This record gives sequence, structure tokens and C-alpha cells, in this order.
Amino acid sequence: MADGTATGLVSAAELQKETARLRAEQEERRRAAEGGGAETVYRDRATGRVVSREEAAASRQALGRDGKPLPRAKTAEEVAAEQHLEWRGGLAQQQAARERAAAMVAEVSGASPLPPPPCTALAAPQPGPPG
Repeated sequence: MADGTATGLVSAAELQKETARLRAEQEERRRAAEGGGAETVYRDRATGRVVSREEAAASRQALGRDGKPLPRAKTAEEVAAEQHLEWRGGLAQQQAARERAAAMVAEVSGASPLPPPPCTALAAPQPGPPG
């Protein structure tokens, strides 16, 4: 037949051998198509360039338990860039926005964001422990 099986009168033993051979051939073709047995290619995560197995193992050791890179110390340039961005945003405006957000949350929850200032002139004397 077209798939390689024998035709005509075939014994059960011959049929089993034939199907086993065909399955093995088919599995071999599948593995060859998938690249089975090929050498593993390791790549740098940042650049994508091919690296050796040792370099890949070293980069994996630099990862934490969660698979994320371990934190590193920031360079002076990175600190300066972050500070520049913070200053550029306007510190007073950021503080005002935080206060507005806190006031909105407090209004929704029913609490006052800031306690009212005490008025000492109109306040009644507080009962204290007898002394």
C-alpha cells in the first residue's frame, strides 16, 4: 500500500512486526523534524546573543529564588537620573496630589483626613482623674 504496509494475506505476527516498524519510522521522522538530539543553544536574556553553557549557568546563579535578577547597587548616574525625574515632576505638586488622594479616600470612608485643630478658647474643661 501507499503507507508501506503489506497487502494480501498477512499473518498476525507479520502484521504486528509491520506496525511496530512503521511506528518506529514515524517516531524517528517526528524526532528528526523537531530537532531531537540537537545541542541546546543558550542565549543571553538581555541581548539575545549565543553564550556558552558556563556563561548561561553563571547568569542563572545571579537570579534569586523567584527567578528575578538579584538587586544591584545603583550607579551615581542612575541615582542622578531618578533624582532629576523626581525634581522635574514638582515635589510640591506631588505632595499636594498625595494629600488630595488621602482626602478623597477619607471622604469616601467617612473619616476626616485630618483631625480638626483643637480650639482651646471654647473647649470645656475635660474631666480628669481626681487628684
